[in-house]
Amino acid sequence: MVVMMRSQRTTFSIVYFALMCILALVQSTPHLVSGLAFRAALRPLYGAAFTNRVDAGNPCGDVDEASFRRLTIGQQLAVGSLLNSLSCSEHAAQVLPQLTAVSERSALLVYQWGLVAWNRGDMTGAAALWRQGQGIDQHLLLQARRVRDTDLDEAQRWYEAAIMSASSPQMQAKTITAYTEDLRGRMPAEIFRTHLAYLESYFGSDTAFGYRLGGQRAFLEGSYVVAVERFSHATALGFADAETWYWLGEAAWRSGDFLTAERALRAALDAPIQVTGRRPWHLNHLAALLITQKRLDEALVFQEEAVRLNNYYFYADNLAVLYAQLGQTAQAQAMCAQAATSNSAPQKLRCQQQ
Repeated sequence: MVVMMRSQRTTFSIVYFALMCILALVQSTPHLVSGLAFRAALRPLYGAAFTNRVDAGNPCGDVDEASFRRLTIGQQLAVGSLLNSLSCSEHAAQVLPQLTAVSERSALLVYQWGLVAWNRGDMTGAAALWRQGQGIDQHLLLQARRVRDTDLDEAQRWYEAAIMSASSPQMQAKTITAYTEDLRGRMPAEIFRTHLAYLESYFGSDTAFGYRLGGQRAFLEGSYVVAVERFSHATALGFADAETWYWLGEAAWRSGDFLTAERALRAALDAPIQVTGRRPWHLNHLAALLITQKRLDEALVFQEEAVRLNNYYFYADNLAVLYAQLGQTAQAQAMCAQAATSNSAPQKLRCQQQ
């Protein structure tokens, strides 16, 4: 069963890349379907890409390298892309157009050269190339999410590639958040922290993003004072997205520094770089912090906004409890009933236990 699933996944990946390459080819250069050299180079590769047989043999062995010299630039890109999708990276490196200063650096071309480096085990080189192509970091993140339920090790590599290739602070924040939320609970905590340490060493422990990664690793190790220090360094050096402020607030809260915690959680809500979908979580945590300090009226504003943005049962349950603490019985009952209707709600909510 496992072999069958891997075979089906591999076939899907190959077919996906094959279709992408052929579509890009037809759209960009309609005349390419003509030419005997192109057809000769493409035919065995195209057939291999769509075969569903485990014993299909080695498609790289059918490559006619002499025909490469007779291809146009567009044809070289198409054939090289298909070679990469078949894991024939050494052949792809011979046929792909070179990334010279005067070449047309399309995202597809940059991606394919990065894939050559990736398949050779050069993750640093691949990331350096992929950062040059617009939208490649987003594609890498999508690829990671595509395989996370079937191959955790492969997904982890693609997540790390997306982080290393992120071309902007916005994408760095998005990729490390996705990495944390999607994988932290799927692998042993020690292994996850090891991967964070690897990424930290890649960026440099004394860089803004290195401090960000180091702060998260320290937090997960339970070293909250160290985490506060590293997250603070990250924000001071300019890596001040909402998620970094959130982690700083959480670390400060757990270390007993409530003033810094509140300041950081409020900064998370006002940060210019936001990660889609995370604001309700930040609002919920700021409300929780204020509740611990008996500032219920202040907390209410943030908890209500969290529920307006996301009808997740956890936020609604917390709001129902807060309404009850404020003596707003009718609102508490209505919100508790709303929380109970969620498919993900547990059998017993907090608001039902009061």
